[in-house]
Amino acid sequence: MSSAKRNSILCPNCNKLISKDEESCPYCGTARPGSWLKNNPLVQGLFKEDGLLKALLIVNVTLYVVSLAMSMMANPEYIKQMLSGGLFSLFAPGSGVLYMLGMSGVGPMAQGHWWSLLSANYLHGSLLHIGFNMYALMQLGPLVLEEYGTHRFVTIYTVGGVAGFAASVYLHHTPFTLGASASLCALIGAVLFFGHKRGGTYGKELFKQAGGWVLWLAIFGALSSGIDNWAHGGGLVGGIIIAALLGYKQRVADKLYHKMLSAACVLATAGTLVWVLIYTLMALSKARS
Repeated sequence: MSSAKRNSILCPNCNKLISKDEESCPYCGTARPGSWLKNNPLVQGLFKEDGLLKALLIVNVTLYVVSLAMSMMANPEYIKQMLSGGLFSLFAPGSGVLYMLGMSGVGPMAQGHWWSLLSANYLHGSLLHIGFNMYALMQLGPLVLEEYGTHRFVTIYTVGGVAGFAASVYLHHTPFTLGASASLCALIGAVLFFGHKRGGTYGKELFKQAGGWVLWLAIFGALSSGIDNWAHGGGLVGGIIIAALLGYKQRVADKLYHKMLSAACVLATAGTLVWVLIYTLMALSKARS
């Protein structure tokens, strides 16, 4: 039995249980389904559905805690200044620290920080900022995972976030911007697309619900200063377009290209965060010398 387990895999295209030595999948015809390029943790999605949201939560919270710790070390008066700034700036990391860690905007992009279009998605400007965004992620995430699956979720979240920050930087010339809300708006865009295409009572209800989120974001953005409406709008439009290109599970089953795209997004994100760490260490070393 142990030998059978070792020789059995899930086809990377149709997810049927087959022998890893098959020349082609007997169910869907995928060539050499057992090859490493087609059957490895990255192509298989890296994260299971129940672990993906937890992983995103951990990365966001970890970087927020790191930004706070760095701010405290850089400025002895940080805690006093931060506590005197009001609710919206409570536990707000220092701007210099956020710049090093990958905050985006016209300023960072002018300095060649192209990676900030991706890294800014995992940084937050205050306790209220990260608290609201992580709550929204836990509300939106399960719905999008249910209708699009892990692989398409990763692509929508990652590329949609980049689209949002690109719109903010290149169309509005926002000096500095950060936060997961661009990616969250991409998820809302995916729900809008699904609800519209799915139709019926369920689809119409989802479309109405997502439309309510968009309306709330528009009102909140109009009444509050410091809200990057261009990043929200870019993420929303990006999410709709990406969802339309990838399709949803009821209409299009998971294909190999869905998994390859999600793997590319995971690699790009991991590579960006590693580079941010290297860049930060180099900047700190230069500042001390």
